[in-house]
Amino acid sequence: MKNLRPETLGLLQRIETLSGRPVEFKPDATLTLRATLQLARNGAPAHVLRYRPVNEPLDYWVAYQAGYLLRLLELPPSERFDFAGTGNAPGRVEELLATGQPQADDGRSTLAQFAEMKSPGYSRSFFGPLAWSWLTM
Repeated sequence: MKNLRPETLGLLQRIETLSGRPVEFKPDATLTLRATLQLARNGAPAHVLRYRPVNEPLDYWVAYQAGYLLRLLELPPSERFDFAGTGNAPGRVEELLATGQPQADDGRSTLAQFAEMKSPGYSRSFFGPLAWSWLTM
């Protein structure tokens, strides 16, 4: 990305060195935030930093996002926790709800709808906001 200060570029270089993957910048006018950084997972070739295009320096917002990823990457791999979804949450929630519970008309349609509705925010609602903020420090 052009026009970033050397200090900000240094943070991005540390991310690339620690992870072995570059950081790609993508403008996104639909963002409600100034910037967001997505960790390269599941074989993705690069981390993606999406930013809202504005006519002001992005250094603060880029450094802010980079700091979160650096804290994760500076830990030994055995101590890293990644709370990203795996895609199988709705099925797992449905399975847990159905265990040992009698269902009228097999109840599968109702359970599937409920599981789909509840699974995206499962980890945050399970841990609660205070515990979640502690876990993501």
